Amino acid sequence: MKKTLILNDGSNNCCKSINRHIINELKESHDIVFNKCHGKLFHIQQKLNPKLTLWSASEYTQEFHDYIVDYHQNVEILLIADIAINNPQLVDFLNQTNVKIIQSSRHQCGLKNIIFQYDYLYEDSIFYNTNQNRNGKIVALLSYDNDINQKLNEITYPNNIDHKIIALGNPEFKSPINLGIFNSPDLAFILNRFSAAIDLSGQYRLECQACDISYFQTDNLTDSIQNNLFVEKLPDLQSLTYKNFVNNQLLPHIRSKV
Repeated sequence: MKKTLILNDGSNNCCKSINRHIINELKESHDIVFNKCHGKLFHIQQKLNPKLTLWSASEYTQEFHDYIVDYHQNVEILLIADIAINNPQLVDFLNQTNVKIIQSSRHQCGLKNIIFQYDYLYEDSIFYNTNQNRNGKIVALLSYDNDINQKLNEITYPNNIDHKIIALGNPEFKSPINLGIFNSPDLAFILNRFSAAIDLSGQYRLECQACDISYFQTDNLTDSIQNNLFVEKLPDLQSLTYKNFVNNQLLPHIRSKV
């Protein structure tokens, strides 16, 4: 009889990519409940008796908290710490349970039961070089912090930078070059058509390298653009894919438990 897994459908790209690769590898050998499980978690548990539940901190609710209280000794519960957990009481609670943590190294918060840690990962099924002709323009990937985004003022009109620049990623940034937000396929298309990127968010170095777009240093944007100062490429990009992380780290653990 196949063992049952619960994979909650998280809202961010990290959770979606991890879930996607688990499903691709285990769909033949396991029964997988993949859904927005809010409001249905206890019903699923009681009806299907899953052996493993994968959830994310960004989707943490009182319902999931109660589920941990009732089932952490009987079900292998994995929590992706994809956001910072800033509640000390919640950290203390999790540290007293059998919940296993998959933690982003960017969000250290005192959790103890860490079985895997990751930094930045990227989805290589979306981000890769399609060998398109590039348009000579620069795309600025905005930060959520608009104080950081103000750095663009030194290189946009009326300043004397002979490049066309557009900005994406934060609709709250007030600028005539800001075209709004994007999804992953949109970004992959842009990174294959534009000639260089300014990553003010600091989150897209892997995606830019995968699409082979020049990636400016951001300490001094005027100097970087005028002198073509780019960040060096990472040596082993394929080791930083979600697929590699899931297949070589997460799946062996899941298979050992279920």
